[in-house]
Amino acid sequence: MMNQLYIVLTDENQILFASTSHKVADNQLAAWERRHCLGGASIVECKGSGWGWRPLIPPNAE
Repeated sequence: MMNQLYIVLTDENQILFASTSHKVADNQLAAWERRHCLGGASIVECKGSGWGWRPLIPPNAE
């Protein structure tokens, strides 16, 4: 069985980080959001072999 690679991308498809651990990727994503999602920045997360995309809304976007 192949390892899954969890990749977090910016909206411009630049890789922020990648990990074979879902937990590590989630922790890195949360830390990145705390540092960078102040002015409405958003990123897209691409997870696992299905390459499902989901937009991530910054906490202060409302």
